[in-house]
Amino acid sequence: MTEAGGKAFRYRRIYTFELYRYRDPGGVSGTGVVAHGVVFLDGTVVLRWLSETPSTSTWDSIEHLMAVHGHLGASEIRWLDGDPWDDEDEDTAPSGKGYSNNEIR
Repeated sequence: MTEAGGKAFRYRRIYTFELYRYRDPGGVSGTGVVAHGVVFLDGTVVLRWLSETPSTSTWDSIEHLMAVHGHLGASEIRWLDGDPWDDEDEDTAPSGKGYSNNEIR
């Protein structure tokens, strides 16, 4: 893991993704691609909602984001530039979990 300023990085690069909703349990965000996001080197996630009243939220991890917005399988992460868990370096996989597009919910 790379370190800068004494902080260990979880990833070797930044990853981008879409939050895709199969159904909208709350009736607010709709279905399809409802947000874009970025996962930074330290695991911090920024999510930008695509709505009539767009907003931005910050999360400590992708797991925390999906614990709130996954809606028990109604949503999934679709990686836009490679799945971080497919990386050849196992140290880049958060918590050793093998999440893929269909497994983070």
